Amino acid sequence: MKMLSDPYFYIILFSVVPMIVCLTVFINLIRTDPRTLKLGRWGIFSAFFIFVSINLLLLYLNGQGVIPEGVLIIEAITLVMGFLIFSVVIFIGIIVESIKVWRRESHSIANLLLPLSFLAFWLMGKIISKISNLPPKYDYLKILTYVYPILIMYIGWQFIVFFASSVIYGWLMKRAKANYFVVLGAGLINGDQIGKLLGSRIEVAVNHSNKQQEKAQIIFSGGQGPDELVPEAVAMRDYAVQNMNYPEDHTILEDKSRTTYENLVFSSRIIEQKSQVIGEKFLFFSSEYHVFRAALFARELGLNAQGIGSKTAMYYRIPAFIREFIAVLNSNKKKHLKFLIFILILNILLVIFTNYITRNAV
Repeated sequence: MKMLSDPYFYIILFSVVPMIVCLTVFINLIRTDPRTLKLGRWGIFSAFFIFVSINLLLLYLNGQGVIPEGVLIIEAITLVMGFLIFSVVIFIGIIVESIKVWRRESHSIANLLLPLSFLAFWLMGKIISKISNLPPKYDYLKILTYVYPILIMYIGWQFIVFFASSVIYGWLMKRAKANYFVVLGAGLINGDQIGKLLGSRIEVAVNHSNKQQEKAQIIFSGGQGPDELVPEAVAMRDYAVQNMNYPEDHTILEDKSRTTYENLVFSSRIIEQKSQVIGEKFLFFSSEYHVFRAALFARELGLNAQGIGSKTAMYYRIPAFIREFIAVLNSNKKKHLKFLIFILILNILLVIFTNYITRNAV
């Protein structure tokens, strides 16, 4: 009865209940189908309520309404380190990695996407700062000073969800098994040679197959581009057989596809023909930065497929991951546009209402 009369008991209860709900939803997503952005969203909610519940429980157990000093120090260090990582370290990393991309890859706008994005946000911030200091007759422009911070927070939240979903999904798929593997193609070097990015995909697929009790049938998926001397599938199969000693009778060629969509769809048809099972499960292998978006794509196509990512050089992974995030945003552009319009209308009404109240007060 004493516990029921303690206010801390109810405070803890109000944090434990949402924690249990979030964890239940999160675990259910893992068990059913983790190919969704809900994975990251509910994972973040779960982590937040676990953190809150632990701190409230420590307050309750301490009996003095104070969190133990050691716990506070650990949490303070974690927060400071988190701030440093997401400010100084990332800022410096963006500059360094962008220079590496420019030196080692093609001099294209796509490879400058990351620094250009940050430059655009910085310039927009400066413009918003100037607008906020304009005289009252420009109040209609000041709507941007309300909308822009909300937009930044919204995009930031979407990125955190995408990042969390990608990390959790990649961790979950490390031990996945299947009878059929599909290695997604990428461009060949000098028309017929396997580059590091594509080679890494093949190596991960072969090594993953070797760990299974029975080796998988690996489908190498990729057609022949206009600047390629052989189909990507042929070059990939040769690399696996000659460089990694993978048995050729456990390889299958899919040499017609040109896109990720065709990689997945054409390969799934071959798998169904070989297995004589509609919706036969398979694993596909792509680069680490691309695998989660490909998994989202596979779900949209109704395929029973999960993805495993191969490691990519950090200087290439960061801008490539940003491109993947933008592509995911674009795939749900109607939803994001509706949110932006809603926020814009809401702020317009707020400015009109504020001006009306101010004038009547005078």
